[in-house]
Amino acid sequence: INLIRKYLQSKGTIRIQIEYVLAGALITAFVGTLTNLMLFSGGIFQYNWVGPSSAISLVILFAYAITKHHLFGIRVILTEILVIATGITLLVWAVTAEPFLLKILGGVLFVFFLIFGWQLVKSVIKEIELRAKLEEAYAELERIDKAKTEFLSIASHQLRTPLSIIKGYISMILEKTYGEIPEKIKQPLGNVYVSNDRLVKLVNDLLDITRLEMGRIELSLEKAHLEEIISSVVEEMKVTAEKKGLYLKYEALKEPL
Repeated sequence: INLIRKYLQSKGTIRIQIEYVLAGALITAFVGTLTNLMLFSGGIFQYNWVGPSSAISLVILFAYAITKHHLFGIRVILTEILVIATGITLLVWAVTAEPFLLKILGGVLFVFFLIFGWQLVKSVIKEIELRAKLEEAYAELERIDKAKTEFLSIASHQLRTPLSIIKGYISMILEKTYGEIPEKIKQPLGNVYVSNDRLVKLVNDLLDITRLEMGRIELSLEKAHLEEIISSVVEEMKVTAEKKGLYLKYEALKEPL
């Protein structure tokens, strides 16, 4: 039923591939009915091996349809083959069984198996379709996440350069590199310096996050002089210390650390 529905809905190459599948099923069903039902009921038993052997044509045409064009998921194909083969076996047993009570039992089992097989095929198809949708959604999510990471990386790089320049100039102004500054603008400049410093740290954090997400972050371990690190930290904290009325000074040791 599923094959027939897909055949009616499809066009082109897919339709041709389904024709191969249906042809294999019809050949197997026709030969099996002729040799295992009609001839068997007429008392001719020497050809009963032909029916099962005709299933080779079904397997060959199935394999051709799968290899030439990925028509269905392999699980759907295998499930349908299992259902068809078991259904044919139950039908043959129901027709040829003796006594009549076994015929009735075989017929009941055949009907119940048809219902069960139909539901089984539907569940497999539904699972495959759901998995395909999940894989598609996951791929789209990965694409969006990658675009977001690249955007943050570019934006962070573009922001860090002007902020670092502003920070350097404000620091030199506050340190009176360009001469004395009016007392009334010293406090506002200090506030600008602190706010700018926070933005620089935020941008650096964003860069670290994007590098981590993209797997580009690397730890580079190297020897360094401790006094140089301390001096740089002291220079960064001078404005904050002065704002709080504190005197911050670092006296380096004679011997390097």
